[in-house]
Amino acid sequence: MASSIFSGTAGFAYVGHIPLSSTPALAARTVRESRPEIVNNLSTVRRASVFEGVKDESLNASAIQRIISAPILAEGKVIGVIQISRKAAAVAEAGSEFTSDDLGKLLAICKPLGKLMQHVAKD
Repeated sequence: MASSIFSGTAGFAYVGHIPLSSTPALAARTVRESRPEIVNNLSTVRRASVFEGVKDESLNASAIQRIISAPILAEGKVIGVIQISRKAAAVAEAGSEFTSDDLGKLLAICKPLGKLMQHVAKD
Protein backbone atom coordinates (compact mmCIF):
# COMPACT_ATOMS: atom_id res chain seq x y z
CA MET A 1 0.00 0.00 0.00
CA ALA A 2 1.21 3.48 -0.81
CA SER A 3 2.34 5.79 1.97
CA SER A 4 0.06 8.58 0.82
CA ILE A 5 -3.25 8.82 -0.95
CA PHE A 6 -5.11 11.16 -3.24
CA SER A 7 -6.31 11.40 -6.76
CA GLY A 8 -8.66 13.95 -8.21
CA THR A 9 -8.82 17.02 -10.38
CA ALA A 10 -5.64 18.49 -11.79
CA GLY A 11 -5.51 21.14 -9.05
CA PHE A 12 -4.79 18.49 -6.45
CA ALA A 13 -1.50 17.54 -8.06
CA TYR A 14 0.06 20.76 -6.78
CA VAL A 15 -1.23 20.64 -3.20
CA GLY A 16 0.68 17.72 -1.72
CA HIS A 17 -0.36 14.50 -0.10
CA ILE A 18 -1.89 13.12 3.06
CA PRO A 19 0.33 10.66 4.95
CA LEU A 20 -1.53 7.50 5.93
CA SER A 21 -0.33 8.12 9.48
CA SER A 22 -2.23 11.44 9.63
CA THR A 23 -4.56 11.27 12.62
CA PRO A 24 -6.99 14.05 11.60
CA ALA A 25 -7.28 13.03 7.92
CA LEU A 26 -10.56 11.20 7.26
CA ALA A 27 -9.20 9.51 4.11
CA ALA A 28 -6.16 8.21 5.99
CA ARG A 29 -8.36 6.94 8.84
CA THR A 30 -10.62 5.22 6.30
CA VAL A 31 -7.57 3.37 4.95
CA ARG A 32 -6.11 2.50 8.36
CA GLU A 33 -9.38 1.27 9.86
CA SER A 34 -10.84 -0.11 6.62
CA ARG A 35 -14.27 1.18 7.53
CA PRO A 36 -16.71 3.67 6.03
CA GLU A 37 -17.84 6.79 7.82
CA ILE A 38 -20.50 9.48 7.49
CA VAL A 39 -19.80 12.95 8.87
CA ASN A 40 -22.73 15.36 8.54
CA ASN A 41 -21.17 18.32 10.35
CA LEU A 42 -17.54 18.28 9.27
CA SER A 43 -16.88 21.80 10.55
CA THR A 44 -17.04 20.44 14.11
CA VAL A 45 -14.48 17.70 13.46
CA ARG A 46 -10.71 18.17 13.78
CA ARG A 47 -9.33 17.26 10.36
CA ALA A 48 -6.75 17.88 7.68
CA SER A 49 -8.32 20.42 5.36
CA VAL A 50 -5.47 21.05 2.92
CA PHE A 51 -7.52 19.96 -0.10
CA GLU A 52 -10.41 22.31 0.64
CA GLY A 53 -8.18 25.11 -0.61
CA VAL A 54 -8.18 23.66 -4.13
CA LYS A 55 -10.59 25.66 -6.27
CA ASP A 56 -12.74 24.07 -8.94
CA GLU A 57 -14.50 26.33 -11.43
CA SER A 58 -17.71 24.29 -11.11
CA LEU A 59 -17.96 24.88 -7.34
CA ASN A 60 -18.92 28.15 -5.72
CA ALA A 61 -18.67 26.97 -2.10
CA SER A 62 -15.34 26.49 -0.41
CA ALA A 63 -15.84 24.37 2.71
CA ILE A 64 -16.77 20.71 2.90
CA GLN A 65 -19.72 20.47 5.30
CA ARG A 66 -20.88 16.86 4.84
CA ILE A 67 -18.88 13.84 3.69
CA ILE A 68 -19.06 10.10 3.21
CA SER A 69 -15.78 8.18 3.14
CA ALA A 70 -15.49 4.51 2.17
CA PRO A 71 -12.60 2.14 1.54
CA ILE A 72 -12.09 0.61 -1.88
CA LEU A 73 -11.06 -3.01 -1.40
CA ALA A 74 -9.38 -5.59 -3.63
CA GLU A 75 -8.57 -9.06 -2.35
CA GLY A 76 -9.41 -7.92 1.18
CA LYS A 77 -6.94 -5.02 1.18
CA VAL A 78 -7.68 -1.31 1.01
CA ILE A 79 -6.36 0.03 -2.29
CA GLY A 80 -8.09 3.39 -2.22
CA VAL A 81 -10.74 5.60 -0.71
CA ILE A 82 -13.81 7.13 -2.30
CA GLN A 83 -15.32 10.24 -0.76
CA ILE A 84 -18.44 12.17 -1.66
CA SER A 85 -18.88 15.57 -0.09
CA ARG A 86 -21.26 18.48 0.00
CA LYS A 87 -19.68 21.92 0.05
CA ALA A 88 -21.29 25.13 1.24
CA ALA A 89 -20.47 28.24 3.22
CA ALA A 90 -22.32 26.76 6.24
CA VAL A 91 -23.66 23.33 7.19
CA ALA A 92 -27.26 24.59 6.99
CA GLU A 93 -26.66 25.41 3.32
CA ALA A 94 -25.09 22.03 2.45
CA GLY A 95 -28.29 20.19 1.61
CA SER A 96 -29.69 17.14 3.30
CA GLU A 97 -27.62 14.96 5.61
CA PHE A 98 -26.04 11.81 4.23
CA THR A 99 -27.88 8.68 5.41
CA SER A 100 -27.05 5.04 5.97
CA ASP A 101 -28.90 4.39 2.69
CA ASP A 102 -26.50 6.77 0.91
CA LEU A 103 -23.58 4.94 2.49
CA GLY A 104 -25.01 1.59 1.40
CA LYS A 105 -25.20 2.80 -2.20
CA LEU A 106 -21.60 4.00 -2.07
CA LEU A 107 -20.40 0.72 -0.56
CA ALA A 108 -22.22 -1.19 -3.32
CA ILE A 109 -19.86 0.31 -5.90
CA CYS A 110 -16.67 -0.03 -3.84
CA LYS A 111 -16.12 -3.75 -4.49
CA PRO A 112 -16.51 -3.59 -8.29
CA LEU A 113 -14.48 -0.38 -8.32
CA GLY A 114 -11.69 -2.14 -6.43
CA LYS A 115 -11.69 -4.98 -8.94
CA LEU A 116 -11.56 -2.51 -11.83
CA MET A 117 -8.72 -0.52 -10.27
CA GLN A 118 -6.75 -3.69 -9.65
CA HIS A 119 -7.31 -4.84 -13.24
CA VAL A 120 -6.24 -1.47 -14.66
CA ALA A 121 -3.14 -1.41 -12.44
CA LYS A 122 -2.05 -4.79 -13.83
CA ASP A 123 -2.26 -3.56 -17.44
